[in-house]
Amino acid sequence: MSERTLVIGLDGFTFSVVDRLVADGRMPRIARLMHEGVRAPLKSTVMPNSFPGWTSCTTGCNEGKHGIFMPLVRRADNFSMKAMDATDVRMKTVWEILSDCGRRSVVVNDPCSYPPQRIDGWVVSGMTTPDPSVEWTQPEELKAELLAEVPDYVVDVNLFGQSRADILEGLVKSADARLRAALWLLGSREWDLAWITFTESDRVQHRFWADQQPDHPLYNPEFPTAVDDMYVRLDAAVGDLVMRCRRGLACFWSRTTVLRRSTARST
Repeated sequence: MSERTLVIGLDGFTFSVVDRLVADGRMPRIARLMHEGVRAPLKSTVMPNSFPGWTSCTTGCNEGKHGIFMPLVRRADNFSMKAMDATDVRMKTVWEILSDCGRRSVVVNDPCSYPPQRIDGWVVSGMTTPDPSVEWTQPEELKAELLAEVPDYVVDVNLFGQSRADILEGLVKSADARLRAALWLLGSREWDLAWITFTESDRVQHRFWADQQPDHPLYNPEFPTAVDDMYVRLDAAVGDLVMRCRRGLACFWSRTTVLRRSTARST
């Protein structure tokens, strides 16, 4: 018997969409979590940006301690700017701390986890990965294993130089592949912490938010249900992950929303 913790990150999720879809009966899994657990608005970092936000989430520290204030950081050798990566974070992540204590973690798609940290466990890095050809898993052999199990897995969807229809299709496929990869890892490993992040919700809002907002200056109703459909899809993903780990602790985090369930023991 051991206690396990499941954390599901839903990037950019907002109650302005969640509450409407819950009221319409379209997000029953998150509706149940809100009913049985606790919900609260999340106070963001001083600069409400993915990079300091998720780094604060994974380290439990503010920007002044972990050192990430925006996507770019100063190089130590010549003070020029570069894209941040996990080596720039000054504090340990929760999975590094657990590794030091002999606990194993499964980490999938945390936005700021490249290069993947060497821990007692398994890391699949997220959107700061520079190119799919690099090593984006830890241990390195996990990459081949994962792609053999989920051949259509992508670290991050390319949002540039593609039609809007292709971007939307890519985000849908990415979310589905991410879920299959996470379920495979959780079912094939012994772990104490599982940290699974879906960034597709943030991506779809960046590209399709205006499609559903008639008062938006860039209103273009080409894909008016894209955002809602992704929320509904991720609600189902949450349900699948919770069912896989239903006897553990489930905590759901986005940069705007916190949902929490109570602790139970797992077998």
